[in-house]
Amino acid sequence: MHPLLWFALAGALRLAEHASAAPADPRRPGSPFGNAPALRLIVETVPGLRPVVYLLSCGVPLPGRPVALYAARTPAPPDGWPTDPHEVIDLNQLVPAGTTTGRPLPVARGWYLPLRRPGQRPLLETMRAAADAGYSHLVIDAATLTFTVARRRHRHPQPC
Repeated sequence: MHPLLWFALAGALRLAEHASAAPADPRRPGSPFGNAPALRLIVETVPGLRPVVYLLSCGVPLPGRPVALYAARTPAPPDGWPTDPHEVIDLNQLVPAGTTTGRPLPVARGWYLPLRRPGQRPLLETMRAAADAGYSHLVIDAATLTFTVARRRHRHPQPC
């Protein structure tokens, strides 16, 4: 079973609405989806610690200050992440080792999650309908980057 990442649907919907309404960030040339509205799934890892997982909007300007939506629960270091991230930022290569704390800095891996995929119902439309129907969480399968929604954390997710 792949690790499931649970995000508050209301927060994910705010990020998706922003990504849909704002132009894509031109500073992210590695996006495989061009100027398509998207969310970014970021996983920061430091050896020996649980990963930190959050969502960002790809739209600019940012809504006020940068807003990250953190996963409700981060699984133990998973072996099921997709093998090819769309971007990798290794802070250890950008900042001399030991500059701030003497400990390793995170390596951030990012994946673009388009809000519209050919042949599928737009994710933003699905999220709006799920919120209106009382669903509370957006669930992302960490290995396949597929979405489901759930009413509560203890129920099985429903496919989007």
